[in-house]
Amino acid sequence: MAPSPAEQAFSTPQNNAAARIAANNFNLIFISVVLSVSVILDGFALLFIVAYNSFLVNTFWVLPSFLLVSASRIGKHHTTAQRIKNSHLHFGHAVLPGSGRA
Repeated sequence: MAPSPAEQAFSTPQNNAAARIAANNFNLIFISVVLSVSVILDGFALLFIVAYNSFLVNTFWVLPSFLLVSASRIGKHHTTAQRIKNSHLHFGHAVLPGSGRA
């Protein structure tokens, strides 16, 4: 069956070239948009990972170590009087809690 005049008009070499160019442009735009969104999402993911890691470090390393140091200081100096006594034992130099010179 012969193509209709409309089909013949759209199947000229010029129209085929224009269609190929349009398809190529669409592919380029699509790829660039996908890559841009991917880079942006990767940036957000990296920020999230850094923030989450610092949260984990603060929660599971800094906070417990701070609590342990506080507990050891509380255990070392039971009262203010004992702290004053310990500081006077070292020739007038104050002893910092947790310095190991009590």
